[in-house]
Amino acid sequence: MSLLRIQQEVEEYLQKRILELLGGRPEEAGRFTILGSDINEIRHIFYYLRMNRAPVQVQYQLESYSAQVLSVEDTLATLSVPGFEETAFRRIKLRFSMMNTFYQFEVILSRVRGEEVTFQLPFYIQSATRRKYPRHPLQRAYLLFNTVYRPIFGTRGIGQIVEEKHRHLIAELKKDFPDLSLMLRIIADDLVSIAGDYQLQFYKPEQKKSLMETTISGEDKTLFIASTEDINSYIYKPETNLLVAYNREFKTMAAASSEEEAVKYFKELQLAEMRRHVYSYVCAPLHLFGKVIGHIYIETDLIHRKRIFADDAMRVGILADLLSYGMTKTVIARSYFAKPIAEIMNLSMAGVLFRVSSSTIYDYLIDHDLLKLKIPLTNEYLSFRGEITRMFSEGTRYHLALRFVDGADDDYRKLEQFLYADTRMRLRGKSRGPTGPLTELHE
Repeated sequence: MSLLRIQQEVEEYLQKRILELLGGRPEEAGRFTILGSDINEIRHIFYYLRMNRAPVQVQYQLESYSAQVLSVEDTLATLSVPGFEETAFRRIKLRFSMMNTFYQFEVILSRVRGEEVTFQLPFYIQSATRRKYPRHPLQRAYLLFNTVYRPIFGTRGIGQIVEEKHRHLIAELKKDFPDLSLMLRIIADDLVSIAGDYQLQFYKPEQKKSLMETTISGEDKTLFIASTEDINSYIYKPETNLLVAYNREFKTMAAASSEEEAVKYFKELQLAEMRRHVYSYVCAPLHLFGKVIGHIYIETDLIHRKRIFADDAMRVGILADLLSYGMTKTVIARSYFAKPIAEIMNLSMAGVLFRVSSSTIYDYLIDHDLLKLKIPLTNEYLSFRGEITRMFSEGTRYHLALRFVDGADDDYRKLEQFLYADTRMRLRGKSRGPTGPLTELHE
């Protein structure tokens, strides 16, 4: 249990006991202005949410819902939460925006009647973040985005070596639209220098995978067989953690039947590969959005007896990872960076909240949170770079909150002018009288 929750429960318990001593009932706590509490302010906050029909984001265990306030009583408030499913858990988290302030509460459930959820108003404001810049909700506005390259293997050790040794590939990955044909030529030259020949294969959904393909798909690492003449190359793990052999499959077979049967199986595999004159081979997985979709395969033959070493195998794995990153970035560039399909929910001088409809893109951006944006305003694109600060989903809609970290001074000035004009237009519309319920989008 968090310290904040413990403090809240202690305060609520003591307030009830104080009122009992003064002759009041515990459920009447909200009727009084309790010195040192925020009950009146909190009650008026929820009055505001009800009158303006402002959306409230509800998190109940692992589920997220969008809700609205139906009623506010002395110590209770009721939400309309479409699709709400009650469990034994008795707490919910609320998030919403009001008057350019972002509030977060964790409250106790009182009762649930279908989609109507009633909870106890807290005595204290638990989290309120005053925003420096107001959020401007936009309608039918879209943006373009693409990932910004960050060193895949870090900036030290092997990461520094990769950045220096493969600088031509890295230069392509830093572009908005990598040249895959150039990358393939560079990678092909490296592979030929190691083994003389190579294969690049993509898997089909109905295709049955071989043991080699199943191994790299399951372990998501580069398979390395140093010598087909040595059975230990098959059944024992290589020294480095970046490479694998058939050691896991060997242990699984030995546990299911016996070690003798497992050794016999891999000796038959060894004999079959020697009959094909294979001496050493490497198989590195190719990914698209983190999912294995194919592999790069190289081998040497028994005639020339050119052995592939562990450093060569790791080099093949690195080339496969760089190509995988380039393919994934190309897919994003040709979709979300070429077509305005990411919808803007709200915009400010500090950042933007937008949503996408693809869970694949959403999951990929969890680990690739530095983005380049193009926002179409006033018949031109404004370019910014930003970091994802918050992500949440509502059904099949996936929201991403991004904070600007870089942009041209001229673009910031144009954005400020646009938001100022938008504010004036909204205020002018209010002065003529309300035309409908005011809706303030959450962050």
